[in-house]
Amino acid sequence: MGKKDSPKNIDSSSCTIMPDDSSDSFLTENKPKSYSGFKVALAELFGTMLFVFMGCGAVGAVTFSEEMKSIKPVVVAVGFGLGLFLGILISNNVSGGHLNPAVSLGMAFAKRIPFRRLQFYIPAQIAGAFLGAALTFFIYTGKINEQGSKDEATASIFVAFPSQAVSSMVIMYSEIVLTACFVLVILCSTSSKASKVINPPQAISSILGLLVLTFGTVTGCSLNPARDLGPRLFTMIAGWGLEPFKAHSFFFWIPNVFPYVGAILGSTIYVLLPK
Repeated sequence: MGKKDSPKNIDSSSCTIMPDDSSDSFLTENKPKSYSGFKVALAELFGTMLFVFMGCGAVGAVTFSEEMKSIKPVVVAVGFGLGLFLGILISNNVSGGHLNPAVSLGMAFAKRIPFRRLQFYIPAQIAGAFLGAALTFFIYTGKINEQGSKDEATASIFVAFPSQAVSSMVIMYSEIVLTACFVLVILCSTSSKASKVINPPQAISSILGLLVLTFGTVTGCSLNPARDLGPRLFTMIAGWGLEPFKAHSFFFWIPNVFPYVGAILGSTIYVLLPK
């Protein structure tokens, strides 16, 4: 292979996920491309916006429908899982479709992207999540106003709250372990050595849906600082004030810190795995 076509001769400024230096995206079929930071940020913004819009929309559907409350875990898991799948589809070829600051950090630790490129990924992801929450709010604003007050029940459409019976230590532990599992699956499924029968976007959205379905009712299962912080900031200016931040003894900092720890753990395990 000539120097021009070699995947290893990629400009280090490339902003995309490079599955074992063999491609620029989850869908490993094209020659590597390098995109500007602006284009990567734009792809992450719109991808994350669609992901959060679909996920929060699913929560809103079960919040205002008595018929759907009995299957709430399934609806929410499907909403976030399919939302992630759609978000990856529209952003994958430009940015790699991270849509999650913890995933971007894990990719940097696994040397899939340069650390300096996090400055384009993370702010765009948080902004996209903010916009996704705003889109959901404008659709459900009539239903929310019918409730008479903006309380935790309606705030939970946009942000995760833990079960009252779960301690902070358990939530910290779950955010670390579940995010580590999530990042590990992403790194393995996007490896150039992964089985060709694996469709990375489907595998990644499926594992997220499974984690939300299995543990979401216990801890809130954020696993994504942008998905939590962006909508939480939106609720602050949309009428809920600081309550979503102060609720459950200032719980908000846990899903905004510990997924990063889990991402580092997951990427470290990936690096240590035999290749």
